[in-house]
Amino acid sequence: MQDEEIPKHKRKKGKKPFRIEERLTEKGAQRRRDKEEERIQKDMKWSDGYTKYETLKHAQQALEDIERKKKGAQHVASHQQYFSWYSYSLVDHEHRIKEV
Repeated sequence: MQDEEIPKHKRKKGKKPFRIEERLTEKGAQRRRDKEEERIQKDMKWSDGYTKYETLKHAQQALEDIERKKKGAQHVASHQQYFSWYSYSLVDHEHRIKEV
């Protein structure tokens, strides 16, 4: 009733009531992620232009590559034993076939 007494152009313009659905929209979520990413980037700047995140990422990648190469070497070494056994057994079978 009070709103009706005050002319429209003089009424206080309050904020719209906050709706949870607005937070759940994809656009809003993306905007928040972008803002968070910008804040992190600003926090993690080095003077040489690289960000700490990139340097850490490169270091992590290098460590993962080293680990992968080590595992690959172990994997190849373990398969080498099987390979030598198979090749030996194949040669053995060939000799037996030739003998028969």
